[in-house]
Amino acid sequence: MRKLLTLLLLCTLSSCGGNTPAFAEYGVPQGWVEFCQREADLQCQPQIKATVPASNEWLVQIAMINIAINGRYIPAEDWDVYGHLDYWTYPKGDFADCEDFVLAKIETLAQAGIPRGAMSIIIGFLQNGEGHAVLGVHLSDGRIIVLDSLHNRILPLEQARYLKLHMMQLHGNPMIWKKLW
Repeated sequence: MRKLLTLLLLCTLSSCGGNTPAFAEYGVPQGWVEFCQREADLQCQPQIKATVPASNEWLVQIAMINIAINGRYIPAEDWDVYGHLDYWTYPKGDFADCEDFVLAKIETLAQAGIPRGAMSIIIGFLQNGEGHAVLGVHLSDGRIIVLDSLHNRILPLEQARYLKLHMMQLHGNPMIWKKLW
């Protein structure tokens, strides 16, 4: 979570090398680039743009998964767990930082039937200036709800005022990130 500087280190075509044409000209978080290079994961592949029905049944299921993942891991800094300032990965053992929580939520939601193309990682800054990642889920009514490791309740994106939005994955393509301010 001491990632204010690292979140601002963006990988572009020129800094990542010419063999990464899927990255947008705006850049993506360096930790995401390294995760995708290391894992070659489904999370890094373009998906069919999707939404989740904005029904109580789906919202309850999403909220329960958010609470379960938040309760499963102990928040910890990447430096303390991995010896790196910004290391995106699935949680290892009992510890996770905000990106690890997000990646675990994506996997668990996908296993529960939520399409990967309905999820986007969102990066912002907390009121203390600390970089922070949350998961956005796109609903059929046009809203994006936020799943955060700091809160068990899910919120519409516009109500997550504690987070100054910076960038998010393009809906349906996790390798393209758009600036939000």
